[in-house]
Amino acid sequence: MKKVICLLLVMVVLFSSCGKTEVTEDLGSFVKEKSFSSDNKYFVTLSHFFNEDKVEIVYIDVRYAHNEKIQGTITVGDVETFKGYCWEDGTHRIWVQTTNDVKCYEYVDFEYQVVEDAVKPDGIISIHD
Repeated sequence: MKKVICLLLVMVVLFSSCGKTEVTEDLGSFVKEKSFSSDNKYFVTLSHFFNEDKVEIVYIDVRYAHNEKIQGTITVGDVETFKGYCWEDGTHRIWVQTTNDVKCYEYVDFEYQVVEDAVKPDGIISIHD
């Protein structure tokens, strides 16, 4: 009788885990979680807020690693189109990927600005490549 019960328990465990496949989104070199610049001076956290139209907006907060204060913020856009960010190796540039494009941001004159003429390094892989 104990063997039958044990066999039934094993079957329940096996069948209850079948079909539960974790789906992950392929973002290339881009991430949606905390990461540090290549020199570890800065790190990024993401903030989410709802605007007046009740659309969830994503903000990238760049923080100093030594005291965690915000250096600057990048307004990305709605959470549905945001597909991650990454640091450009050896710089403090941040590349932001959306469903539509990839943009480079750099800290200039106390704010993050789009670098219009930036060329994405070969080492940064985007969903658009």
